[in-house]
Amino acid sequence: MLSGIMLFGTLFFSSCTKNLKDDIRDLQKKIDDISHSLGNDEPITPVTIFKDKKGKTITIADAYKFKANDYSTQSLIKRQDGTYDVNIERFVDVDWTDHVIISFKYDPSTKAITQKYCGHYWYDNGDYIGRAVYNYDSYNKGLSFDINLKKIDLSTGAISFDVKINGTEEYSSGIGPSYVPWTGTALSTSFSFDGKLRVY
Repeated sequence: MLSGIMLFGTLFFSSCTKNLKDDIRDLQKKIDDISHSLGNDEPITPVTIFKDKKGKTITIADAYKFKANDYSTQSLIKRQDGTYDVNIERFVDVDWTDHVIISFKYDPSTKAITQKYCGHYWYDNGDYIGRAVYNYDSYNKGLSFDINLKKIDLSTGAISFDVKINGTEEYSSGIGPSYVPWTGTALSTSFSFDGKLRVY
């Protein structure tokens, strides 16, 4: 009788343990799915550096984790000429205010990257405009815009790259006050991205 009770207890405990492990595994998967849908597992952490009108060096750096649940913030679109449009955008929070965006055209036949655009936008009540915008095709005097594409899978959308952008005093003076924190001062933005885009 006692041995039967002990056997039942062992089987019951084993079953509970297995069920608990399965529940934990299912919960972790749900958390991972939510994290991925929000973008928390594919953040962009841009660092923008510039000087304000008093000559003080300002560094803007934050983790931009959130994304929309559609193509608008993570897309890899094939065009008729065989090139691909890459578009990635991330936000600090669900208010969709502070954000960073990077887009470019990729030609797999030549490995060329063109139509490079990047914008870093933030709101911190500083004595300057909270944005650094770089559109290489529109204006590039005094601008270096380097994208080191380390990996791209055109079938799955997996992509990894580094971005380094530097604008001289000539760039910030020529591009206009709506695109840089302060005109007449050098600025730079850099970040990396490693994630998966939606293929269209």
